[in-house]
Amino acid sequence: MRLASFEAIIGALHGAEVRYLIAGGLAVGAHGYLRTTPGVDLVVRLATENVERLFAALQGLGYWPGMPVTAEQFADAAARENRIGQNGAALLGFRSDRHRETPVKVFAAEPFCFEDEYAKALVKPLHGAIPVRFVCIDTLIGMKEASGRLADRADGEELRLTLKVDEPLDLQPGEIDWRLTTWEGSRREQLRCWARLPVENAIAALEEMEELIERFREMRERREFHTVGSGASPANEARVRLERAADEADNESYELEGGDRALACAVAGGASAPPPQPHSPERGREHGLRGGAGGPSDAAGGTRPPNGAMRTVETRFGVIADGELAPHVARNVLELEERIEDGEFATAALDDRLVLEFHRVICGDLVPRLGGWRRVNVTVGEHAPPEFFKVPALVREYGLDLQARMAALTGHADDLMLEALAFAEGRLLSIHPFADFNGRVTRVWLREILRRLDLPPVCLAPVEPASRQVYLSALGAGDRNDWGPLMEVWRGRFEEVFP
Repeated sequence: MRLASFEAIIGALHGAEVRYLIAGGLAVGAHGYLRTTPGVDLVVRLATENVERLFAALQGLGYWPGMPVTAEQFADAAARENRIGQNGAALLGFRSDRHRETPVKVFAAEPFCFEDEYAKALVKPLHGAIPVRFVCIDTLIGMKEASGRLADRADGEELRLTLKVDEPLDLQPGEIDWRLTTWEGSRREQLRCWARLPVENAIAALEEMEELIERFREMRERREFHTVGSGASPANEARVRLERAADEADNESYELEGGDRALACAVAGGASAPPPQPHSPERGREHGLRGGAGGPSDAAGGTRPPNGAMRTVETRFGVIADGELAPHVARNVLELEERIEDGEFATAALDDRLVLEFHRVICGDLVPRLGGWRRVNVTVGEHAPPEFFKVPALVREYGLDLQARMAALTGHADDLMLEALAFAEGRLLSIHPFADFNGRVTRVWLREILRRLDLPPVCLAPVEPASRQVYLSALGAGDRNDWGPLMEVWRGRFEEVFP
């Protein structure tokens, strides 16, 4: 959350005369409970003219919807239900390269009678001039309690406490309000002070809170936290060095696909892996997409061991060299692809659960410690995937977005289909949800999508150096949510199948 971005959003909405109410974390803060929030949640009047003004105002700031939907479609109830509602998406997300840290989400349905709530809204001026409207506290409590999420229930409890803030006190002159000495009393006093903050001061406080959280996170990663009174003693410094070494060892063990080694083909009985090959910098961003199962190597661009060192990994077979693991992984991938072709997953939703299941099938029985979403921050070549704690929510959003894109396809091999395939590939690789085997998971994931679209398997990995560079550039563009170059890659893949 950035104050400058918030000011720009509110200024644009006000200038365009958009009828809106702010909900979510910002509304909770406006009523007195100040906490960090990832962005601006808006409830808007879903009338055609109002939605068109909303889209125009946001697009003027560089915001674009996270799924292919126009203002006219979003304003139409039936079209909105087809594109968004049936896929379980309660909000339509907007993101802007100019305001990366302040995303906007718009409710895909009016959760209440908008005109009634608009009249009851809490109105606070921004810089004493522009009115900012927030959902009233009673309605906000109802929305929080209805969601069922733990964080929302906690918000509801704090909001109920704020209802007591302005209760009249029957105190005589000079009499002490002893309730302020209790925990609840002190919290009420704190909420009272926060509720009185001007909007710009509250947003600036949120921005400072987020900066502090980020600084603490960086300090933890650099191991700059010490126990109280420990100082910089030799013993403490040694402990820090040991912790760093342990983390680096973990990263090397978990990034089995990091590097540029040719993995063995999946053959009956399993073949031993060829010796390691030199690393090539330009291949660090290929994300492991290499033809079919057991084909040439995956290269996820992970942490590499020192030159000449052989990495080992703890598996159900014991501690083995990671090259020895390759035939077993390839066999699992081949079996999973056969299950996909048999239609075993045809009725499953294309969501985070299926992504996680594919990863479990590929490596869960071989390397149990690699199960689940990644638990460390990583870099892939020059790309820095999202922080690990954001991965579950991002993959969940990705699944909802992908389902909406698939539902909007016409059945023809048009640009809409190419964009859906480019998004399916590029966005998942950009999130990099697992500590390892992201390339293999993405390959079988795309195989499942192609089957659902009645399309034949295509060669996913370019072989020629020039084609490879084009592909890497397309993935880099996808990291910036530009799907055009990756759409052209998909067009070329289909032209190879249908010359």
